[in-house]
Amino acid sequence: GIGRQVPTMLESGNTRLRLIREGDLETLAARLAEARPGPFYPAEIPSLTTLRCRFEEDGLWSDREGRLLAEDGAGVLVG
Repeated sequence: GIGRQVPTMLESGNTRLRLIREGDLETLAARLAEARPGPFYPAEIPSLTTLRCRFEEDGLWSDREGRLLAEDGAGVLVG
């Protein structure tokens, strides 16, 4: 939850994959709402409310599934 440190999961060149922070949730919800389902993307797109509930439960990372954000070297969300 709030105040936890978010480590970088994977870094290569100018791109980092990391766990989601609470402050990312609104941007994440907006980006997910713009996405189109396909073979590598789920058909169910969660609402901001759903993302917040899941974040409070497990930080959007569990044994069953997880989400990471991709950011550039300046910390700007790129995926």
